[in-house]
Amino acid sequence: MVLGAIELMIFFMMLSMFLLTVPALIDIVRLPSSAWKAAGQIQVLWLVLVLAFPVLGAIAYFFMVRRDVAAAHRGIEGAMA
Repeated sequence: MVLGAIELMIFFMMLSMFLLTVPALIDIVRLPSSAWKAAGQIQVLWLVLVLAFPVLGAIAYFFMVRRDVAAAHRGIEGAMA
């Protein structure tokens, strides 16, 4: 069975959805809600956005939100130590 151009395009679109969406979802769930609150972001909102718009939501999450939430998480952990 030989894949045509359409099948390859669909395959790479699905692969990109998987490679962007799954890590974003894992990261959203992994970071504690206290870090989200400290960063001024809503965890459930980003979870829904990434699920509703997989590629765009994941890209927006990684470029707009993740850095702030991760920094807040590191700040919370540092304050507890």
